Amino acid sequence: MSICASQPEVWRLVDCLLSLYLLPSVCFLGLLLNGGSLWVFLNHRQHPIVPALLILCICDSMQLLLSMCVLFVPALHDYSGSPANGGLTQVAYFSTGLLAPLLLTANTASIWTICYISVKRYRVIANPFSEAFQRPKGFKLSLIAFLALLFNASKWMEYEWDWNADYQLYVHKPSPMAFNKHYRLLSDVVLYPACVYIIPFCLIIGLNLLTLRIIKDHRMFTVGHKRRLARERRSGMLLIAIMVVFFFCHTGGLVIRFVDMQKYEERDWFIFFKDMINLLFNVNSLANPMLYFMFTKQFKDLTVRAKKKRVCGNGAAKVQTVQTTVLLDCVAGSVEERTNVSSKDSQ
Repeated sequence: MSICASQPEVWRLVDCLLSLYLLPSVCFLGLLLNGGSLWVFLNHRQHPIVPALLILCICDSMQLLLSMCVLFVPALHDYSGSPANGGLTQVAYFSTGLLAPLLLTANTASIWTICYISVKRYRVIANPFSEAFQRPKGFKLSLIAFLALLFNASKWMEYEWDWNADYQLYVHKPSPMAFNKHYRLLSDVVLYPACVYIIPFCLIIGLNLLTLRIIKDHRMFTVGHKRRLARERRSGMLLIAIMVVFFFCHTGGLVIRFVDMQKYEERDWFIFFKDMINLLFNVNSLANPMLYFMFTKQFKDLTVRAKKKRVCGNGAAKVQTVQTTVLLDCVAGSVEERTNVSSKDSQ
């Protein structure tokens, strides 16, 4: 607290408190909650949704951990008055130049994974006999992470590294690519807003609303069937809630891309708002485990129930129907309808 008390201006004081005290607290608590969620998911590995939720937890944990390096360390260097040739200065340069793209990668992989879950869920509910009965493949989830890394790889090329002989440090500065107006237009105004915000938001909200409508219009056959539909309804609300919180916490990061940062980057109030945006990124990662807990009925929905088998038929001709646990432990009603039809036909 003494570090911040020495700040002469209000904006600097508030930003110091936010960067050196509030941000680490959010990151530490978020890491604890995501660690607890990971432990729960690892103990429910048989459930089809768990691999995707594991990826989300890992992405959130990476973001919280990397934020300590990319955001906290430079702020500590700035407000502590560390010498320009000190070790903390070198750590700050390496953190911002090497780890910042990984921070963006964690964000991108997280939102694309939610899109993947939404698409699979919709296919299961709309067509229960589709290939969506299969558990999410590790290859597909790994591919999402790889594509997110590839999508943000150009951020490393926005820096040039030099050896500063005076301070005996490796330092970075913006490369010509970072100032290229065509690159900035394509990256910050077109690709990033479209691929990380607009398209995923519309896709996730649209698919989950359609899924909820299918569930709402579906006839209830048994008490067990009603419970499965209730779980599906909660899972749909979970994904919508995750997306709404993501959009709320990341909208500032989208808006600031349209601002001329070179014009305001030295203003104390602009630095404060940038740090507030970065804090909201981490609040999002802190909130996700709470949403998992709330919308899975304290993780009870992740419990995989034993498969039930029924045999219908007359004489030697028998039709075996299997009630399979699919994504988010739900079999849509058309399964029961079709199995009932097959049972009647066999009789």
